Amino acid sequence: MNSSRIGLLLVALVLATAANAQRVYYRYFNEQGITVQTDRLPPEAVPRGYQVVNANGDILKEVPRRLTEEERKSRDIEEERQRLLAEEEQRIRKWDQSLALRYSDVADIEEAKNRGLKEYDTRIGILQGNLMSLKSQIESEQGDAANYARRGKDAPEALVVRIGSLKSEVRYAESAIDELNGERVEVERQFERDMLRFEYLLENAALRKQAER
Repeated sequence: MNSSRIGLLLVALVLATAANAQRVYYRYFNEQGITVQTDRLPPEAVPRGYQVVNANGDILKEVPRRLTEEERKSRDIEEERQRLLAEEEQRIRKWDQSLALRYSDVADIEEAKNRGLKEYDTRIGILQGNLMSLKSQIESEQGDAANYARRGKDAPEALVVRIGSLKSEVRYAESAIDELNGERVEVERQFERDMLRFEYLLENAALRKQAER
């Protein structure tokens, strides 16, 4: 056999080996649980999952089996639980960082609470003063309207409009006071939560220091 023919055979062998190496096969379990490897994947095998391998048996890709409806529900519930848990952990972490940046001890939180509540008390007090003034104006205007009625006359339209406008302002002031009172309660509760959390963090820090000694 001459050298040129040997060269051609070697080239053909290399090409065949390379082509075979690039081929992919599918490995899966059949209905009897027996491992099957073939170059064509039957559709009925897809739900059971399969592996894509090369000629050497190396796994190139793995497709898991299709989950049942019950398994999908369980998976979704667990994923949602993990998501909520991660969100809560992030919220606590940010809360702790915020407390560490704003306060050096519990007394700082108490002072901040007193300042914050005092601001709400001031705003509520101003609105309550305005409310008393508005109600006093309404009584005066309604007295004027009553005088017209005693004389058998209708109250002027401008007077009726003023009374209506004042009543609208009263409703707005009352609503604003209720809203501020609600905010004040929630702010006070948040400061109380901050103090409890800060005390917990201080206790943990003290315990860590003792453990390190």
